[in-house]
Amino acid sequence: MNDIISKGYARKVPESNIKVEEGKTWYLPHHGVYHPNKPSKIHIVFDCSCNYKGTSLNEEFLQEPNLTNSLVGVLTRC
Repeated sequence: MNDIISKGYARKVPESNIKVEEGKTWYLPHHGVYHPNKPSKIHIVFDCSCNYKGTSLNEEFLQEPNLTNSLVGVLTRC
């Protein structure tokens, strides 16, 4: 984790921004993956789609508008 933080991929949340509910601790599931060409280096993969009580971290992110043109919209334009 220190390597991920030092490279700027993650950052520590200031304690003043942490809202703690007594008795509740949240963990982000993760696992390690090795690349066949780099067997001595482990890559951490976070499972942000993991559901708990009907919600996941992916569902809590802000969603961008869909900028992809639909096929029907492209075909009906003249």
